[in-house]
Amino acid sequence: MAPITYALAVENTEGCRDTAYFTLAALDDACVWPGDTDTNKVVDHFDLLNIGLGYDSLGPLRPNASLLWEAQPGPDWLQQTPGTGVNYKHIDTNGDGLVNADDTLAITQNWGATHGLWAPDEEDEWTSHQSDLLVNAPFYIEPDTLIPGQAIELEVVLGENGNPVEDLYGLAFSITYDTSVVEVGSADILFDPSWLGLDEVDLIGIHKDFYPEGRMDVAMTRIDGMEISGEGQLATLFIIVQDDVLLWEKENGTESGSVA
Repeated sequence: MAPITYALAVENTEGCRDTAYFTLAALDDACVWPGDTDTNKVVDHFDLLNIGLGYDSLGPLRPNASLLWEAQPGPDWLQQTPGTGVNYKHIDTNGDGLVNADDTLAITQNWGATHGLWAPDEEDEWTSHQSDLLVNAPFYIEPDTLIPGQAIELEVVLGENGNPVEDLYGLAFSITYDTSVVEVGSADILFDPSWLGLDEVDLIGIHKDFYPEGRMDVAMTRIDGMEISGEGQLATLFIIVQDDVLLWEKENGTESGSVA
């Protein structure tokens, strides 16, 4: 809802008159913007993490709910996210009173949409999602020889023998690649197998490819309320090479994102 400015005119018994102006505006988190589960005014892969936190939670329906990118008033839920204090009504993106995998549709439909005072500042976008949990374990694309014209499967690895990841529930990250090598539209990712969980059983994931930028944004989260420790294959990246054979180096394969 846009701010509304009011004018209050006051006149005393001597006929002296003065006018005061004041503006009223709803709080940023008063309305639901479908897909913006962390209420930071932009929809992206980080928004999946709150769905994982609130999965299977129940609350009041949002009247006249839709997935349209617009401010939608709705009653507060009793629950809120730990630390950030986001009311669960924002996580129930479709307004049906239940947080589940159906709420990911609002993210994929409204991905990249912004509202309010959000500005596309890269540093602010990333730091606003920082978590108290820092991953020091290895995180990379397994190197391999890529053959032109063939679909290649590459393991996304998080943690190794002797250096596992402890107590992980979900994470969001980006994979960068060279568009002069990767065929347009060929980049894809699968979440099975993954040590983080079994896809669509105790794990859900989303991804979106931004080919002109040479980047794929990815998010994965457990949905059973239980953290897990592990190492090895986190997901599988699929690409088709359109140019010379390329050896992927660990340090060039991934760009870490946020962990929850």
